[in-house]
Amino acid sequence: LYFISPQLEGQRKSFDVINKMYQDLFNIPDSRMLKIKDFSDLYDYSDNSTFVVLDDVVGSGESMVQVGEYDISADVYLEDKHILFAPITASEKGINYIKDVISGMGRENNDFVITLKDNIINSQSTRLNSLKDYFNSTEYGKNAYGQEGYEMASQCTVFPYMSPDNNSELSTHLTSFFLPNLGGLKNRTL
Repeated sequence: LYFISPQLEGQRKSFDVINKMYQDLFNIPDSRMLKIKDFSDLYDYSDNSTFVVLDDVVGSGESMVQVGEYDISADVYLEDKHILFAPITASEKGINYIKDVISGMGRENNDFVITLKDNIINSQSTRLNSLKDYFNSTEYGKNAYGQEGYEMASQCTVFPYMSPDNNSELSTHLTSFFLPNLGGLKNRTL
């Protein structure tokens, strides 16, 4: 069993933070924590090895399936290996997207999404429709509401260490009051 995170250049994602927390919490040796560019890096690992992709929040699901270029190369490099996608919390839409990519790669018998059912939220319930209607009723309101976040999902999520970059502009303003410092705002609109 190995835990993988992507080698990112210039992007601010939380894969490393979550992997480090998990490693410390469960005393996982460094040899089981891997940084990969793509899944060809795992070609020489033994058959039936399992690789876990941890993340804090899945919105659209795109970032998670782009780890190791899963979405374009999983069917080539991972024939006898297994991938587990394990977000702490996720939108229903994001989970379905990851499952669709797994299916598209023909890996339904090898790879799976695992998360607590209670931590999956219906994407539509995350939308700030009532606030949006309120804010859009005036010209000032339209400016206050701002951009709705990635794929206009209007998500508002905050962890003790940051707020995700797929949050809406309004939620970025709100979550800034709950973080220890503004460095944790990945979707900076302030």
